[in-house]
Amino acid sequence: MTNEFNRIGLSMSKITVLSPITNVKASVINYLKLQWVPCFAHSLQLAIKKTLNNAPASITTSIATCKTFVNKFNRSTKLYDELRKIQNQVEEEELLLINDVPTKWNSTYLLLFRLTQLKSSILELAKNRPDWIP
Repeated sequence: MTNEFNRIGLSMSKITVLSPITNVKASVINYLKLQWVPCFAHSLQLAIKKTLNNAPASITTSIATCKTFVNKFNRSTKLYDELRKIQNQVEEEELLLINDVPTKWNSTYLLLFRLTQLKSSILELAKNRPDWIP
């Protein structure tokens, strides 16, 4: 492969490989003999996930409750319709809830942030339909 890079005028010292995939990492280190530089975003995601896993029970329980709440909405068009209706009544921007996705490093943050954005609509929904709130 080094010959191919040289043939097209690329220097091995200028090559950067970004991949969280283990076999790609092994190939870069063993076959290409390059130094591995991990992806910053992926490293950050792993650090955040580890921190959240070791957080106090009150935090992990709160996050789990938020995820359950959002998942309940994702399974019910009736709930989403009611949320949209309330958003219009309280003149709040019509936003959808965001799901937590393990492969997206910031999805837990986005889920929590969106819940804070929709706080007034969710509180109104809780007053009108307490059985719908986990």
